[in-house]
Amino acid sequence: MACYRAESSFAEQAVCMPRGETVTMKLAERGSLVGTTPDTIWLREVRKLTESGHQTSLISTAYGLDHTVLAARMFTRWCHFNFQEVRSSED
Repeated sequence: MACYRAESSFAEQAVCMPRGETVTMKLAERGSLVGTTPDTIWLREVRKLTESGHQTSLISTAYGLDHTVLAARMFTRWCHFNFQEVRSSED
């Protein structure tokens, strides 16, 4: 079952992409404690909302990075992957 956030949970954020350009993304962040004592771990979720209403979730244990940095790295990688998929299908 999918777990969606209310649109009001998202805030527009300026995200600096790896090549230096700045884009605006609607992001939401929250944490979850997963597991049972003594094997619990704290996870962060960064969720992106697109203009069409689609939500994409990123789960991470990278506590030292700002959520906008995580978003930039993950969503840049997906864009690159999708570009390569389209490019290879055209050959």
